[in-house]
Amino acid sequence: MNYSSAFYPSPLYSHAENYRRYLDSSQWHEIKRTYWFSDRPKECWACGKRWHFGSPGFNFHHINYTNLYQEKLDDLVLLCATHHEEFEQSKVRPTSNATLQVQTFAFICSHRISKGLSLKPVIKFMKGLID
Repeated sequence: MNYSSAFYPSPLYSHAENYRRYLDSSQWHEIKRTYWFSDRPKECWACGKRWHFGSPGFNFHHINYTNLYQEKLDDLVLLCATHHEEFEQSKVRPTSNATLQVQTFAFICSHRISKGLSLKPVIKFMKGLID
């Protein structure tokens, strides 16, 4: 993605502070807008709760950090705040992006199956999770 106001982390801030600044940036808001107009699922990938652009209570979960600050849509899945927090609390500290992708894939599938939800709405987008 090419942004006129690209975000660059500053060495004057910690990683956590740079990340907080990034989430407030116009670049991050444009990524969320791009997601909204894409064909990607507009629901929590774990429970199916519908997302409305700009509505609170949803988080974009990174399935890898390779492109941090320059994310592609394939780097993100949408989770409601409840499931994002649950995932963050339950995950084993990933040793690689591949480990994080596998943990995310397992989390999403187990929650959808336990709720009797089809994997169809998200399966075509899980390619990045299982490659």
